[in-house]
Amino acid sequence: VLFRSVAATLVFRWRRREAMDRPALVKRGEGAPAHQRGGYRAALTDRPFLLLTGMNVLFVLCMMVLDVLLAVYLVRVVHEPVWLSGFLFAANTVAVAVCQTAVWGAFASRRPVRVLQLSAAVWGASFLLLWLLSALPTSFAIPGVFVAIAVYTIAELIQGPVFNGLVVATAPEHLRGRYMAVYQLSWALAQAAAPGLFGWLFSTNHALPWIVLASGCAGCVLILATRLGSMIGSL
Repeated sequence: VLFRSVAATLVFRWRRREAMDRPALVKRGEGAPAHQRGGYRAALTDRPFLLLTGMNVLFVLCMMVLDVLLAVYLVRVVHEPVWLSGFLFAANTVAVAVCQTAVWGAFASRRPVRVLQLSAAVWGASFLLLWLLSALPTSFAIPGVFVAIAVYTIAELIQGPVFNGLVVATAPEHLRGRYMAVYQLSWALAQAAAPGLFGWLFSTNHALPWIVLASGCAGCVLILATRLGSMIGSL
């Protein structure tokens, strides 16, 4: 509580001083060039940014697989023990924490849009592998799920840094707060929708979540190969 109070006081004083240093404006928007106005409207009409935000909804759903879907699938369909999903989640977390910097260094010199395409393709492959687990003999199920989660983790390692960089690059400096607010809203919407969406798909057919996610990733790969993807790649 003490630390939060101190932090709140510092933020309040900083904002207050910033307001004192800024010249007063008689009307909202007065004093700013026309190209610096727009707020949320500018963000919501920016096609490259909206494409990235829509893709982020899909990618967040991909990230929610380990939290929401994997345990149910492994227990009810593949008939594996409950602890396996927890172990895979821990292994994924450690791998991302340890390998993120090294993986990003390996792709730093490549075009961001091509790296994003690669991550979507690898993610889609991991979902197809998870789908195929239900058709494997029991003796191959555990090795198969480890391979699938390893591929899944590679996609997550590739996607994270480049995607965040692209989102920041699309945002004009004077509207970056508005853009990032819309971007964060896409995170919240996807996280809120994931349990209900995955539950509905899984209850309809246990293969549907993997088919939908793999199809979405394939769609991302194709869209990023179009002119709109080239617009993002030029940032």
